[in-house]
Amino acid sequence: MARKFLFIIFAVLLSSPIVYANDGDRIENLENEVRDLKQRIIKLEELIQEAGSAKELVPFHHGWKYLKKWRKLADGMTESSVRKILGEPERIDGGKIATWYYENGGRVSFAFGKVQRWSEPSE
Repeated sequence: MARKFLFIIFAVLLSSPIVYANDGDRIENLENEVRDLKQRIIKLEELIQEAGSAKELVPFHHGWKYLKKWRKLADGMTESSVRKILGEPERIDGGKIATWYYENGGRVSFAFGKVQRWSEPSE
C-alpha cells in the first residue's frame, strides 16, 4: 500500500512541471492576444474619431471660405489636419518652413510640418 501511495505521489510530481509549462505557454499566448487586441481597438477608435470629424468638413474641401473653419486651427497642427479643415491652398511657398496661401487672403505658416501661426481672411 505504501508503495502504491509513493508511486502516485511520484507520478503527480513528475507531471506537475509539464502542466506548469503548458500553463506558461497558454498565459504567454493569452497575453500576446490581449496586447494585439488592444492595438486593434486603438486603431479602430482612431478611425471612428476620423470618421466623426469628417462630418464637420465642408464638401469639396472649401473650408477656407468659412471663418468658423479658420477658428478650428491650433498651434502645432499637422499639414494633413489643416488640409482636412481648410482644403488645398491656392499656393505654397517654401519647404520645411512654408506658408500656405488661400484665395480669400488667409495664410497658414508651418515649420517642419507643424502650424506656427496663421492669418484668418478678412470677412
